[in-house]
Amino acid sequence: MPESSPRHVTVTESPQPTAADMHAYREQLAAFRKRKNWALVVGIVATVLAVASIALGGALALGQFNTQFLNTRTGEWVAQRHVPGASGTVSLPDPGRYAITKPDGVAPACTVADMDGTAVPVAMEQLPEANGKTLQVFDAEKATYTVTCEGGQSGVVVFAVDDLPMVVNGWVSELAKVAPFLILGVALLVVGRIVPRRIAPESMRPVIPS
Repeated sequence: MPESSPRHVTVTESPQPTAADMHAYREQLAAFRKRKNWALVVGIVATVLAVASIALGGALALGQFNTQFLNTRTGEWVAQRHVPGASGTVSLPDPGRYAITKPDGVAPACTVADMDGTAVPVAMEQLPEANGKTLQVFDAEKATYTVTCEGGQSGVVVFAVDDLPMVVNGWVSELAKVAPFLILGVALLVVGRIVPRRIAPESMRPVIPS
């Protein structure tokens, strides 16, 4: 039986990309690179703002702690205290409004005078800084005053009105001040990582024509 002649098979080569294909690819690549650049800018700006927000929150917290100290006996942050004691003398470091309190009860009626013996007006006020409590309040300069209370000054403490949130709420008041900055900082960090991926995902990268 005669051998059959070998069969010739024609192999069709894959078409090469046309000039139009390459032109379209270059345009798509340029557009993708622009999106990548925008994504990079968004990521950098969000990260910088996040770091600034967290740093600002930390600075505010440290600024508050400059006028407060950690009570090593109780382990609690407390505001700067001014105790009249038996003599009734208190040296107030800053001008402002001050409140007369008695942490373990209700403060007795008190009078305040400067070192010349001139009486300083004392008023009963309902203070938002003390969660609405009514306390005796007086305005003072940076000076020494005498606080005299009915029955003596035992247990009486003078606080700056601005420090009363710390006195009443403890560390919660400090956390409330810095929390918005910390939350904003964390949110911006998340934005800096997620949004750039949405702007220029790798799935949008054009494929080289072949």
